[in-house]
Amino acid sequence: MRLRNRYAAAAALVLASFALFGCESGRKRPPQVTVQVVHAAAERGSIELRRIQWAETRPPLEFRTASSQFRFDVDEYEFNAYIQPPGTTDWELLGSFTVSLTPETDYLFVLTEANGDFEPIVVESSAERRNDRSHIVAVHAAPSLGPMSIYVEPSDVDPTAVAPLATLSFGDSVNDATRAPGEYRFVLTEAGNPANVLMRSDEIELEAGVAYSFTIVDPADDTVAPISVVMAGTAPSVIYDESVGALAHVINAAADREPRDLYAGEELEEKLVDAAPPLTEVVVEVPTGSQTISVTPAGNTGVVEAEAEPAIAATRHYTFLVSGEAGKLRISTPVDDRRVLAEHARLRFLNAANRLEPLEVFVLPPDIDIEDVPGPNFTLAAPGSSPRINLPTGDYDLVLRDSESEEIVAGPLRVSLDEGIYTVLIANGAEPDTAEIIYLDDFLE
Repeated sequence: MRLRNRYAAAAALVLASFALFGCESGRKRPPQVTVQVVHAAAERGSIELRRIQWAETRPPLEFRTASSQFRFDVDEYEFNAYIQPPGTTDWELLGSFTVSLTPETDYLFVLTEANGDFEPIVVESSAERRNDRSHIVAVHAAPSLGPMSIYVEPSDVDPTAVAPLATLSFGDSVNDATRAPGEYRFVLTEAGNPANVLMRSDEIELEAGVAYSFTIVDPADDTVAPISVVMAGTAPSVIYDESVGALAHVINAAADREPRDLYAGEELEEKLVDAAPPLTEVVVEVPTGSQTISVTPAGNTGVVEAEAEPAIAATRHYTFLVSGEAGKLRISTPVDDRRVLAEHARLRFLNAANRLEPLEVFVLPPDIDIEDVPGPNFTLAAPGSSPRINLPTGDYDLVLRDSESEEIVAGPLRVSLDEGIYTVLIANGAEPDTAEIIYLDDFLE
């Protein structure tokens, strides 16, 4: 049996972490059911749910995560969904929705959006368990992706040789599948075309008597994976295609402004970038796992000017920032969360100005003096990077100050930020004790 239960309200994303409400004195407690919640709205940050009858605020749920399992009395519940707008610690009401919980039923609430409208998907499944089977629920919660056929089969089974578990469009779910305990792969294909595999996971283990849910979510730019699936069961996790790698955004900000080669491997086995130009972003695939990343002068493998040993995780974006003097370079390799959030401008800073003391970075409303604020947003040495800060869209002044002398190095620089991601690269200026500012990402749109 397939369910398609969608509660589309003028609401928004919701997390569940709800405590049970005690019964009135002398009244027999009603039966209870299990509820689990998945955050599948790619353009929303943290979300929180509060029951209207009994106001509660709990730690929020993040994108691509599932809550623990909660127990509720059988009843009708109304929930308020809240998100946190940028630039404030307050929570904003996005809407309400109502769910009637019935006995001997498990519930999966999947929180997603379609065309900017909140569309929570409520999936009901039987609470009955067989000790010799693994129970499976799957839901298509990715509005930007078309219909897909789902397979949960052992590694040696080709999708072309078996029938799919289900073929689902956005909002559809399957709730009554089972498998014998064992190791399987979760496979997605084009609807009705098993030869066109869209995603094949690594092996996953299904245990006897456990109910698993698989939620297909929209792609987002915090990963390079075109499809991701939130798997909940014994412990929530995110699964991707087994072949998905990682990307490095290489920026050569060496002080001499000469091109550099970048390699992966202790013996420079794989060239990542050939003659990376100065102060320009070059995006390349990078091998995953523990890596040695080396920087050399262009065409000269006899001189290694910098090395780093990052652990590269599959699906992630990294920034490889090179700075320093010739022969004494340094490289930093931070992860970059490039996900676009609705109504947010997401801004970060990269400091490659090695000839300056660590820089204090101020992001100010227009025409505000830095003496009127408590302190900088960041203090960055070179090479260094800030996390992305979430700001309301609008105009801002950027100011850079020497942390030792407290002299202004650059600014105020007026920038206009719309919804998107923005990066400010700080490099050595042409004159002593100055900085050059290079704008990247959506500044270039």
